[in-house]
Amino acid sequence: MNRPSSKLFLWTERLGEDGYFRQTGTGRLERGAFSLPEILSLMERVRELNGPELDAILFLKGSGRSLEIKVRAEGLEISDPEDPNYQNIPLRFGEAAEFMRSRFLGTEDDQAVVHHPSSGTRMAIFAGLTLLFMAALFFLVNHLGKESGFLPVVKVQELEDPKEVDRLLHRFHGVYSTPISDGAMLIELQEDGYFVYADLHTLGQGVFRAESVTTGTYRPVYESGQLALLTDSRFLIHPGDEALNFQGRVYVRLGKARNEIPYLVFHD
Repeated sequence: MNRPSSKLFLWTERLGEDGYFRQTGTGRLERGAFSLPEILSLMERVRELNGPELDAILFLKGSGRSLEIKVRAEGLEISDPEDPNYQNIPLRFGEAAEFMRSRFLGTEDDQAVVHHPSSGTRMAIFAGLTLLFMAALFFLVNHLGKESGFLPVVKVQELEDPKEVDRLLHRFHGVYSTPISDGAMLIELQEDGYFVYADLHTLGQGVFRAESVTTGTYRPVYESGQLALLTDSRFLIHPGDEALNFQGRVYVRLGKARNEIPYLVFHD
């Protein structure tokens, strides 16, 4: 049975075996297989070790997908080595967990992307990984179980009137997108409280395929006295009359329903 791999294979550049940034002399090092929480904690630990001088690169492969992550003190830049339209996308550290979980929801067999290190390589990286792994374990124990872990912490006021909730779900439901082009992003807010987050890819002349990246639920709330939409992963979407603001990007409503948008083909 096909299922997403629980492990991602990791390579790094500009990081020594001790986890410290090296401008030259390290090359690309094969680190082995890690779970997503382990990789996230390693990234955090590398930030703590290196401070403002950090400028390293992580390469991940799993579930049939690859990802290049530039790790800098001020944030991340994400690139897909196989997609020229998906290069150097800025990402805040607080968004990394949700993004990477969505990105690696592949369907290929675990073995399809496995590149086992040789025995010599395993011996060479064992000492360095031991240090990093112990730091990762400490971080996981102390942070993953807390509200201040990888998901964002938001303080909101819930709506207590079910009729008001239904009214707002009806008001804001629809299909929203960044400017239509290959690689654009789409959010579909469904009237029943579910959402779809998708990438757009060119299907033909003037026609685009919306390929689902992640799905979930959302609900209207108040945040700092302003109406907002809160997803089940605790991300906030700020709605307007005919547009949404999500993570600094504006998504304009294309229509209330999929069948109102003839130039989009949905692939869930």
